Amino acid sequence: MVKYIYFRMFTQVSLQRNLVGYVMKINNYLRFCFWTLMSSTGLVLIGTILLVCVYSLPIDRIDVNVRNSAKYFQEYGAYPQLHPWLSSQLDLHTDGIMLLEAADHTGKNAFEKSMNAYRGGIDSCSPDLTLVLHYQKGVEYTKVLEYSRYWHGFLLFVKPALSLFTYEKVLLINGIAQVVLCLIICWLMYRKKIKGFIAPFLITYGMLMPDAMATCLQFSTCYYLYSFAILFLLVVPEFVREKYIVLIFFHIGIFTAYFDFFTFPLVTLGLPAILVVVMKKEKVEILEIVKIGIGWLLGYSFMWFSKWLVATVFTEKNVIKDAIASAIERTSNFSTAGTVHFSAGKSIADNFLVFFYSPCSLIFACYVSILLGMILQKINVISIDMWKRMLPYALLSLLPIVWYAVVVNHSCIHVFFTNRLCSISIMALMFAMVDLNRLLNAKLRKPLE
Repeated sequence: MVKYIYFRMFTQVSLQRNLVGYVMKINNYLRFCFWTLMSSTGLVLIGTILLVCVYSLPIDRIDVNVRNSAKYFQEYGAYPQLHPWLSSQLDLHTDGIMLLEAADHTGKNAFEKSMNAYRGGIDSCSPDLTLVLHYQKGVEYTKVLEYSRYWHGFLLFVKPALSLFTYEKVLLINGIAQVVLCLIICWLMYRKKIKGFIAPFLITYGMLMPDAMATCLQFSTCYYLYSFAILFLLVVPEFVREKYIVLIFFHIGIFTAYFDFFTFPLVTLGLPAILVVVMKKEKVEILEIVKIGIGWLLGYSFMWFSKWLVATVFTEKNVIKDAIASAIERTSNFSTAGTVHFSAGKSIADNFLVFFYSPCSLIFACYVSILLGMILQKINVISIDMWKRMLPYALLSLLPIVWYAVVVNHSCIHVFFTNRLCSISIMALMFAMVDLNRLLNAKLRKPLE
């Protein structure tokens, strides 16, 4: 009887402790969600205020520099190719939109401009041709266009830059800044004792066609976003990175939606996530990668929807309806006119094919072949745990394929820049092989120590 009483008491105490533990976990989770929502809402407010401030800048100097930049667009056109037979096509069509927005002449107030992103237009002319006709030929604008569904956060840098420099000088500074940022990352990787991954990182950078990214502002936003994300992960203390990794990627998603013009946004998830796998000393669970991906997606979706909501509430336009219609079109299997049929298979094949039109493809093939030869020599000592460590790399390498299979319309029409998502797959492959070779070398040395 006494044993039974003690057993019941012990069971009740255990249940109470478990219940208290569950309640505390739920309480902590709800508190985390609350403060995440508050901080995200704060970022929406800050982002809006910053855009209002930048739209309050005088446009006199911007107008002069855009005028002096128009001849560049006249010379090169909308989609120039830097190198024949290579994936180096630029998107001066979208850069033209950026410049026209920066030099907006409408007499609207700064808040309304920040919500609607006005720009001048001439009949049915493309943005690059509009720049040439207005600034070179003196043709007046015939209409005012809007682009409300994007945040256009890039204007925080483009407008001040065009206040000081012409478009060509901005591109020069842009190219230098990108190279310097890449070198800083390599230096930090060396300091963090992951120098074996510097070579594959540089090969990935080379296959992104750095000269094309440097000479097109449209392509630059995602480069800076993923680079600064990697930079942050390299400098932040390990305990912070371990504890708040999902929150970090949540905010990376927010910044991506704010600054990017929907180019190849998934690189801001894939490339930093690959580095997370490398920097983890123990095995990375697949669930952790899934959580990181969900965190990024929630942040990205939240910031997008926030712009649609804010613009719809504070303007007279149904931006939510327009954005949803655009999203349906971009994920459809048909061209904008509905005359051309696309498929997921074509989207995937075309993007990978265009991506490998790079001078670094040969370097990539040689590097992978050398690594494969080194691994095959030691394949008999590969353990199950080693294969398990490769699973996160494998999962991340599939991200571009999933994107191309879902966002079919956009990936087929804009294959000349969406192909850069393939960098996730090739970097995941190279990093996985280097990591596996490192583990094999460590295992072979262990008995000797």
